[in-house]
This record gives sequence, structure tokens and C-alpha cells, in this order.
Amino acid sequence: MPPPLTDGRVEYTDGTKSTIDQQAKDVSAFLMWTAEPHMMARKRIGFQVMIFLVIFAGLMYFTKRRCGATCTVTPEAARFDLDAGPILGPFVFFQDSFDERRCA
Repeated sequence: MPPPLTDGRVEYTDGTKSTIDQQAKDVSAFLMWTAEPHMMARKRIGFQVMIFLVIFAGLMYFTKRRCGATCTVTPEAARFDLDAGPILGPFVFFQDSFDERRCA
């Protein structure tokens, strides 16, 4: 059986020399593409999502600084009174977040 890759078997339109190393790189790139044909789209969307999250985090930080500057929490109001009402599971800290004693 002849070797599957030999010099000069493929002609490239851009003038690249047809060596065994170049053909092996082309075959491995093609096999990588066939394994994950949507990889480039996933990477592009992932980059866009990361840019969005950075911008969103910055906006939320500056919104917190601007809107939270008027809210002063006293040490008495900072304590959580768990006996005051029903426990709302993970939302127990938000049950009286708009209480008048917290933000004057």
C-alpha cells in the first residue's frame, strides 16, 4: 500500500508548497473542524457574552454607588430579626429590605 501523504499530490491555489508536513496540518485542521463544526460560533458568542457581563457588572456597580449612597444602615437595623416573621428560605435577607428603619 502506498503512503497516504506524499509530496506534490495536492496543488494549493495560493502557492503554498505541497509538503507532507503541510498536508498533515491540513488533514488535522479538517478533522478538528469535522469534530466541532460550530466551535467558532460558540467562541464568538462566548466572547460577546463576556463583554456584555463586564459592561453589565460595571453598570450595576455604578448604579449601586449612586442609588446606595442615600441609604445609611444603622447597626440596629443591620441585625436580622429572624423571629419577626416567616422564614422565606433563601429570601430571608430580603423580607424587609424596604423597611423605613434601614434607609432614611
